[in-house]
Amino acid sequence: MKYFLSRRLFLNMSRSLTTIVLIALCGSLLTAVQILLVLFRGEAACIGDGCRIVENLTTVPPVLFNIAGLFFFQVVLWGAVMESRSPGRPIRMVKLILLAGMACEGVLVSFQYYISEAFCLYCLVILALVLLLNVSLGSRQTGTGMLIFFSVFIVFASLQFKSAAAGQTGTILALAVRLWAGRRFLKGTG
Repeated sequence: MKYFLSRRLFLNMSRSLTTIVLIALCGSLLTAVQILLVLFRGEAACIGDGCRIVENLTTVPPVLFNIAGLFFFQVVLWGAVMESRSPGRPIRMVKLILLAGMACEGVLVSFQYYISEAFCLYCLVILALVLLLNVSLGSRQTGTGMLIFFSVFIVFASLQFKSAAAGQTGTILALAVRLWAGRRFLKGTG
């Protein structure tokens, strides 16, 4: 009976909505597994040191990030299911939630790039899922999502941080320009 109901549900959906449901289901399962691993093992599944480095620099426990992620993917999944049953309003909510997801991912990726200087593979997989969800809704949604993501990334680059390693202060953008100019100068003299 369950198979019949789920098959019937998917037959009533467009290809785009089916893709959204499947990707959101994958994201939900992935975040749920991470929540269980953190709760029962004390640490999340991590390939490499990037995850540990990022976790040590955040003030929010990893389980809360994963709970928020699970909630995000569930809202998207059930929004797509609701859209298949009564088209119109639910898809607008899903699109808005996905743009908010791109903004959040922009902050998290910027943090990893500029602050921790290490990338968490799990976080990059979640970014890919959020990006794929936006892509499945078409080029306009993808373009708007990318604009939001890169706007957050650029704004984050202009913030001032104190570099613990170098003992310098300044904007990340200014430090990057100085570093790039220094490398270019050194290459030109060799």
